[in-house]
Amino acid sequence: MYFIINNDPDSIINITSLLHSIRQTRNQKIFENINVPGEIVIQRADSSILNYRKAHLIDPDSLDDSPPISNQHKPRVPNQVKWKKPEKDFIKLNSDANLSSTGLWGIGVVARNDEGFLMASKTWLRHGIPCATTAEAWGIYQAMIFASDCGFSKVQFESDNERVIKLLNGTKEDNRLYLGSIIDSILSLWSHFSQCIFFSYSKDW
Repeated sequence: MYFIINNDPDSIINITSLLHSIRQTRNQKIFENINVPGEIVIQRADSSILNYRKAHLIDPDSLDDSPPISNQHKPRVPNQVKWKKPEKDFIKLNSDANLSSTGLWGIGVVARNDEGFLMASKTWLRHGIPCATTAEAWGIYQAMIFASDCGFSKVQFESDNERVIKLLNGTKEDNRLYLGSIIDSILSLWSHFSQCIFFSYSKDW
């Protein structure tokens, strides 16, 4: 309590992100027997701090109030993707995956409420994912676990990977494949929420 009262917000954010990354590393060792190098712990904390600060640069009053619409009816706006607020009382979780030059996937999720305010965010690093579609699916899977851990009840998950969203909304995939097994794992988490919706959007405008 003394630390929280007597330190500036940036210091609190930095320490909290580092402690969260250390706790995540501990859990990976205990539950998955994964040894995470110290530099990854620091990178993960830095990534969380960066995501938090980026999220707070958005002015909630400037966000679009219009309801979510499907890709085929969405107007095309060149070189711009505008975040849309979720339906009332919903939390929207946007996830994305990016591959580094070292073959390490960086995956992140940001959760906002129906007023556009940041509720939570988290990042992961993952080796061994064969393709972008599988990485995006794994990101949604982690986002669902994260949303459940946060206690969110009404959730919307949004990704720019249309194939993954189609699979989650009913298109069949061979569950013997790695992607198919991840899709099955995602769908098994559906019951954790009172309402759960999946949307896709395009970044290539």
